[in-house]
Amino acid sequence: MDGKSWFEKELEKRTNSALLQKDEEFVKKHRDATNEQLIEYLKRCAKELKKSPSSCEVIGGKYIAGRLGGWGAALKKAGLSPAGIVPAPEKRKIYKEEYRIQLSALRKEKAEKRNSKIQAKIERETKIQEKKEIISLRDAAWAETHKNDTDDQLLEYLRQRADELGYTPYRRDVEGATMIVQRFDEWAIALTLAGLELPKDIKAPNPKKLAQVQKVINSRRAENQ
Repeated sequence: MDGKSWFEKELEKRTNSALLQKDEEFVKKHRDATNEQLIEYLKRCAKELKKSPSSCEVIGGKYIAGRLGGWGAALKKAGLSPAGIVPAPEKRKIYKEEYRIQLSALRKEKAEKRNSKIQAKIERETKIQEKKEIISLRDAAWAETHKNDTDDQLLEYLRQRADELGYTPYRRDVEGATMIVQRFDEWAIALTLAGLELPKDIKAPNPKKLAQVQKVINSRRAENQ
């Protein structure tokens, strides 16, 4: 392990890739350049660096060396002294400049991805909230329409929904679930009174509480007779 983070490794990779691409673009652009033009370019590079460069310190260095009979010969034709010690990649001017460019680009890319994730999360939460509001409105409308339904009619409605779905419904499966819970105190109690088998993840109602609700229902039935 070299101890470098993913960000650092990615930055180095992109920097080296960009420099390689620039070398390739230099070759394409200067394929028809004269030797004199390449020599003038080499002189400008030396002036910017304030020294005789190594071939790796110049974009297109390998191409220039190939065209002019080697790097030593290229420097001599440009009136430059032999290059000194070859600097490490991270010490080269072209590397530092490209590193800064790639650093800025990578930071921008990461910021855009982060903002994109945040925006996606906001959109998901907004959709969830909108869905909840729609369900709430439908529940309210259903409750208004069925507010005078008897307990038995509501229980029959639950059985019908179970038949339609092919399984015992959860609250989310039933329009008007809020009203049904208000009427029977718990969803599990409503399902039990409707004679439906409880899903494994719904806890059976407390027997004492179930009996109390059943007593209230019986009382309401007596009043309606």
